[in-house]
Amino acid sequence: MIETYHLAWASGDFATARNCLADDLYFRESVDTFTKADDFIAALTGFRQMVQSVELLQQFYDEAGAALLYDCHTASPAGVIRTAEFFTLTGD
Repeated sequence: MIETYHLAWASGDFATARNCLADDLYFRESVDTFTKADDFIAALTGFRQMVQSVELLQQFYDEAGAALLYDCHTASPAGVIRTAEFFTLTGD
């Protein structure tokens, strides 16, 4: 499910990405915090518009979740944005 989510948002398939998320997700980053999947997907959609490509560097999985490390190559002055995401799986 985590890999499906990552590949979906990275390719711009936000319907599939949204289907991978719990309605009441908890997402925290340096700029925002989200507690609703729809709000998070709306922000992610906006962010994806400036991303030229996503390069997955490392991925670690266990039965409780995963950690992904990837570079977002952007057309913005920020250039390459290195990102680490940590996922926790609950329920289905």
